[in-house]
Amino acid sequence: TEQRDRLAALCTAAGATDPNLLADTLSLLLEGARVNRQATGADGSSRRLRESCNATIKAFAPS
Repeated sequence: TEQRDRLAALCTAAGATDPNLLADTLSLLLEGARVNRQATGADGSSRRLRESCNATIKAFAPS
């Protein structure tokens, strides 16, 4: 998708160890958060999206 492609470009520019996998993972987190918010509202686990994305990005940071 266009969003995933933009994420991949950003991940590549940031020097991620596996930019395509990181982009796929972030896309899944974003989509999951959207669905979760619709199902459970603002108090569901989607409220922790930023923390989840930050932890994922750190896992792909170059050594």
